[in-house]
Amino acid sequence: MSEHFIRNIEIKNFKLFKDFKADGFGRVNLIGGKNNVGKTAFMEAIFFTTQLKEDVQHIFSALLNIEDNRNTIEEEIDNTALVKILKKFVPLELIDHLGHKLTIGITQDKLRLTILNDDKELDISQANNLGILTKHTASFLSSNSINNQTLKILFDGVKEQRKREELNKYLSDFDPDISDVDTIKELFNVYSISQSDWRSIFDYGDGIRHYIVYISALWANKNGFVYFDEIENGIHYTNLDKLWEIILTLSKDQNVQIFATTHSKECIESYARVAKKLEDNEIGFIELGRNKKGAIDSVVMDSEMFQRYVKLGNEVRGW
Repeated sequence: MSEHFIRNIEIKNFKLFKDFKADGFGRVNLIGGKNNVGKTAFMEAIFFTTQLKEDVQHIFSALLNIEDNRNTIEEEIDNTALVKILKKFVPLELIDHLGHKLTIGITQDKLRLTILNDDKELDISQANNLGILTKHTASFLSSNSINNQTLKILFDGVKEQRKREELNKYLSDFDPDISDVDTIKELFNVYSISQSDWRSIFDYGDGIRHYIVYISALWANKNGFVYFDEIENGIHYTNLDKLWEIILTLSKDQNVQIFATTHSKECIESYARVAKKLEDNEIGFIELGRNKKGAIDSVVMDSEMFQRYVKLGNEVRGW
């Protein structure tokens, strides 16, 4: 696996996590567990660790992007609401496998970041002037973030990688009526063979949009990281094997590390089945649950352990 991939993490004082450690992550990592056990928050923390080398504005934008995905903020936001949002993330301390450390705090309406020993500060009252509130981080993707803007950004990445024809082929396999995708008058459209015309992607069901986003994100984030929250949403269970085969293949080709959450038994079984078929040993499963003291804990399974658990019919959706 690539050296820059996240292999372990420490999380302190972030949402449900007070003092948490996990290690042994693979190239592709599926996160399972019962409801309200912190699957998304865990993935958010990993997302922040991948921003450690970026500047303060980029990290600030990443914080807001998480809230945007949860449908809690609008394009315009006043300073009071902004401070309220950011206080959800502090005090936060993250340490990744290379020893990169990020701490976040707010003092007197200023966002203070410490990355290793380098203190940086951003006056929150000036945030709107920095043009970062509407910046979209197109690597952390949930159902709420799949909109026209996200599709356009990811499609630009597809075109930069010159993968448009490959995307068209994947979509044709998913829905034979679709032969092409493009942005027309700033709107994302697909070409319908039966109607001999372009149609808005939003005329179709959720499945096709999710399919486009998942595939495009892997090309748009080459040599980087992608996060899929509730990856099975909008995808019919009969299409899960096809989706996982594409994700596992492209993540390897594009050198992308993936973290994804699910609460679906069918999704977990499909993931194991396809990884075994492809002989992909760089995958893992992260099971979250609460220990006897009520704290969040984890079991990180490598490929061999995960396949053995699934084969034995063990429950791998948390405890």
